[in-house]
Amino acid sequence: MQGTGVAIGPHPSFPDKEGFGRRMIDIDLEDLEKSIRQQIELFLEVADSLSTPVSHIKLHGRLYNEVAKRKN
Repeated sequence: MQGTGVAIGPHPSFPDKEGFGRRMIDIDLEDLEKSIRQQIELFLEVADSLSTPVSHIKLHGRLYNEVAKRKN
């Protein structure tokens, strides 16, 4: 969002449309990686079509919490 001081970026999570990515999903690691890749690629395509720079990628919801727990 050029000129507005707003930064945008994708916030991928589990493929949990009903729970908005907030629920733990039993998913194979390979399928999770594929889903995250697809979420990011779609976001980047939209941003590119709007000539909008992307500043970050941040995990969302339950996936963010699970990664934070395992990081320690």
